Amino acid sequence: MENQSILENQEFNLQEFYFKSKGLVKLLFKNKFLISIIIIIAIGIGILLKGETQYEASTTIYVNNSKSGSIMSLAASFGVGNQTGITNDKISGVAQSEDIKIHILKQEVEINGVKDYLISHFIRYLDLNETWKDKRPQLNNINFKIPGKTQDSLYIVLSRKLKYLIDAKQGSTGELIITTISENEDLSYNINKIIIAYLKKFFTELETNSDKNIIKTLSAKRDSIQNELIIVESEYALTSDQTVNMVKTKGYIKMKQLERKLFILNSLQSEVIKNLELTEYNYNSYVNPLKCIDEPKYPLKKVQQSNISNILISVILGFAFSFVIVISKHFIKKFESANK
Repeated sequence: MENQSILENQEFNLQEFYFKSKGLVKLLFKNKFLISIIIIIAIGIGILLKGETQYEASTTIYVNNSKSGSIMSLAASFGVGNQTGITNDKISGVAQSEDIKIHILKQEVEINGVKDYLISHFIRYLDLNETWKDKRPQLNNINFKIPGKTQDSLYIVLSRKLKYLIDAKQGSTGELIITTISENEDLSYNINKIIIAYLKKFFTELETNSDKNIIKTLSAKRDSIQNELIIVESEYALTSDQTVNMVKTKGYIKMKQLERKLFILNSLQSEVIKNLELTEYNYNSYVNPLKCIDEPKYPLKKVQQSNISNILISVILGFAFSFVIVISKHFIKKFESANK
């Protein structure tokens, strides 16, 4: 009995849904002229408000982490040489970090024939100078050559707006594509070039920083041992002169001690110089593993939303708007009839 009751309720609900849907379709069909007018207006507005042409600058990056050459392997066996690995995730993280965006804004570039700091170009690109004209006129006269709190604040605020122009995504074959898109061709081009230059410098310093520190430490040790050797050799020569043709136990022991000390210092010096030369070779022969291909060239690729996409979006929005109007109109009439 309970199962039969549930089935009857479900059947009733389906019938109710069917009749309501049928009534809704009739209501929409009855107002087809109004709906058509609204959709046509929406399509017209969508075509007129089609976005500005955007320019895309992109660079494809491949990472080569393989260590080449027997010297590199030998250096690694002595604990010298870079040990880090560069991955697409690391590159993407750096490319979209706040630090790189602030670095971009601080660079001086030429856009539309005018050479200026990129932050000044970006302010004009966003039309902020017009916005600030009445509300904050003092911001239009900032000199970015001089550091200050206001300049630092603007770098931080505008770096957050700059992120919408930058994208880093992984390709199908393991490559990383750094893309910048804006409505200004020079702006897209320069931002992309600055990002790539920053990435190369950043990862070169990251990979070679260990070698640089080791070279500094080993050079200091080599100089220290060299100075100690000079002192011990002088002392050995003096002791040797004093004990020549003389058999003195004390002098003999002193000579042996100095000889052992000289042997140890020479061994240490030899080891330090060997490691220093290996590290210097590794440092000087470092090749950045970021291989860039398909770098941006003028004219840049134009990106614009197609008319078909605009029309489809306009139809959907127009229908949704007309649906709300028709339903609202229906319920208002129903409410007025009930109150009569």
